[in-house]
Amino acid sequence: MDLMLPVKIERVLDELRPALGYGEMTLLPDLATGVALAPDDATDADALLNAALAAVPPTAQGVPGFFSPAAQEAARERLLIEHELRQALDHDELSLHFQPVMQAPQCAAPRRIVGAGALIRWNHPTRGLIMPGVFLPVAEQSELMNDIGRWVLRNGCHQLRLWDEAGMPALRLAVNLSAAQFADPRLSRNIGDALDAHGVAWDRLEVEMTETAVMGNRDKAARVFHDLRALGVTVAIDDFGTGYSTMSQIKDLPFDTMKIDREFVHGVDTSRESQAICRALIELAKGLDIAVLAEGVEVEADLKRMQMLGCELFQGYYFSQPMPADKFATWVHDKGAIAGE
Repeated sequence: MDLMLPVKIERVLDELRPALGYGEMTLLPDLATGVALAPDDATDADALLNAALAAVPPTAQGVPGFFSPAAQEAARERLLIEHELRQALDHDELSLHFQPVMQAPQCAAPRRIVGAGALIRWNHPTRGLIMPGVFLPVAEQSELMNDIGRWVLRNGCHQLRLWDEAGMPALRLAVNLSAAQFADPRLSRNIGDALDAHGVAWDRLEVEMTETAVMGNRDKAARVFHDLRALGVTVAIDDFGTGYSTMSQIKDLPFDTMKIDREFVHGVDTSRESQAICRALIELAKGLDIAVLAEGVEVEADLKRMQMLGCELFQGYYFSQPMPADKFATWVHDKGAIAGE
């Protein structure tokens, strides 16, 4: 390969990066670059262009992607998943699984089921059950994420209504908001339409956004959170502790629940560093009158340590894996509204 090629590519990008005027608007290019070389990667113009397109990274990372058979196969797979995901929305192939949220005080009070987290799954007709880590990144790179987000809202609210009619405890349902939904000016209306269509009280829904996404646009997050809370929806910041936010950055954010990332919860019983971080986060939340939930609880030792540190809300495999709606209802029935030993 030409040793000067990176320099040449950078010169081309420098020519493409300046802002473009369009009427009264100024457009700032967001570049993702794929590189293919003739004759190694292709011998004619069309094939060379296709190879370069296949080498384009999924997101604009500032670093050119170079063609390789693996990059071509990854691009082909992304296109296939995107195509099949569009069909999945129309063919009722998506489903929700639910993982219980438990209240487990440090004192002798029994553990109590207080909510559930909604997690999407794809029941592919030939590939079987596909986990969200496989298809959600593809959806986020296309315009599908908003459609999927609205599907989750509608079906989550529908399931709450079905559980109410079956006499289950009035649980709060937590759903994740994608960056695309967060940017959608119709977000509050979409949430309200889903709740009202199924006759579900607004305070039965909790929306979650990751700390990193929130801090990426803190001013907008403050406005969106304020609007949602004014309507009765509760707001949680997910994966807390991984985004390196500071006290000054979060003290003015109107949210209800801090969800401590599993990275700090897993092994907390034996890690002094994790204990120090969790203790600080719990004290911070208490000072701001915010609830704290520990994510990814897998063993009793970590549960007890987090209880000792002052955490009372928990979610993780120690209690249950995510389950389809019918199995979740059976689990709740078997445990009862009070799930303690």
